[in-house]
Amino acid sequence: MKKLHILALCAFAFVSGCVSDTFDRERLDLDLMQAVAESAPTRDISYYSIPKSTDLAALPQDPRNPLTPEKVELGSFLFFETGMGVVPENEAGMQSYSCSSCHVPAADFKPGRRQGIGEGGFGFGFKGESRVKHSAYEEEQMDVQGIRPLNVLNVAFSAENTLWNG
Repeated sequence: MKKLHILALCAFAFVSGCVSDTFDRERLDLDLMQAVAESAPTRDISYYSIPKSTDLAALPQDPRNPLTPEKVELGSFLFFETGMGVVPENEAGMQSYSCSSCHVPAADFKPGRRQGIGEGGFGFGFKGESRVKHSAYEEEQMDVQGIRPLNVLNVAFSAENTLWNG
């Protein structure tokens, strides 16, 4: 008799757990959008929209040195330019590193390995995963990031927490 009660209880629990929960996805989306809008200082969800990269006037910038398309293009070139690495800790590293050594576009602008290696690194791979310590460098000469480099996309909007240590 005891087994029958347990079996009946288990069957009831199993069947009652098979109830289909229905919900209105559209209503949930609207509720979420309203909650996000209410959290914005302007009470408008557009507050959280990031402008297009070509809308330079909408990007945070120094008013004394406004962005221009030419400056943006120059920055794109300099990001990959190893020719700026002319004061290395070790001569073997002369012009061998750039911003893109640690912020790899193919790896979502993060290093393709646990830590980014700027100066003192050798090799690269497809996403930076093959960058290793150059044999001519001592550990203390290397520019190995103490923290994992942040993704450099949209950093204009997070300038106070980028923790850049380079």
